[in-house]
Amino acid sequence: MSAFDVATARSSLIRDGFTVIRDAFSARSVEEIVEIHRLLVAALDDPVRPGDRFRMDMGRGLAGAGPARLSQHEIRYASNLAPRLMATEVFVRSQRLVDAIAGPMHFAFDHIIFKPGHSATTTPWHQDIAYRKLGGGAHAGGLARLHLWIPLQDTSLEQGCMEFVPGSHRAGVMPHLPFTRISGTLGREAAVPQAGERVACPIEAGGLTIHTPLTLHYTGANLTPRARGAWIIQFSRFGRMERAIKRGLGIAPRTVLAE
Repeated sequence: MSAFDVATARSSLIRDGFTVIRDAFSARSVEEIVEIHRLLVAALDDPVRPGDRFRMDMGRGLAGAGPARLSQHEIRYASNLAPRLMATEVFVRSQRLVDAIAGPMHFAFDHIIFKPGHSATTTPWHQDIAYRKLGGGAHAGGLARLHLWIPLQDTSLEQGCMEFVPGSHRAGVMPHLPFTRISGTLGREAAVPQAGERVACPIEAGGLTIHTPLTLHYTGANLTPRARGAWIIQFSRFGRMERAIKRGLGIAPRTVLAE
């Protein structure tokens, strides 16, 4: 990134709570993440079970939608399960990007979310801070924590790109209601904003969005026949400490896909 791009990204994050960066990664580097995800899914060949801490279906029941249209698969702690992800060009460039925007940052958490074609489920409006149990309040404000949403293919509005409410990060933690996913796990859902308040961010493979934990956001259903995947990486000034605590508590999983 040029110095101008860094300044623009930083000012957008401060003003709007999110920014969009295009052409951050090469097509080949994104394909590498797709391949690692494929291998990881193959290594985790057991069916997703209710209560599974590292794999689950984030889909929720929708009136009139059959089971085949409710899938939204998630692999949590993807880089613990497949450490080779942290050696990829996408990860290395992501680290440099957040360091340039917000100062020294450390990897804290990641997950991969995959919506098959014609998946009717959405990721409801929410702030990521509503899901944080470990040090959430300490990382809520400013740019002390940044979340990267990296599409694994060109992603249109019809395919479920990211949508944000500009300036919502300045409203503090909003009320969230719980809902139950198909897997039996609990999700969090904030009130749906007015249509004029939301900004959709369709983006090509090789780009990404960055937002703060307080920024209200959403992804819609995948209305296309093509699958939609995204790798979400969270960086924090306290990321090393977070990961050490999780290792000590046995929260993070062991490697299943060796180098």
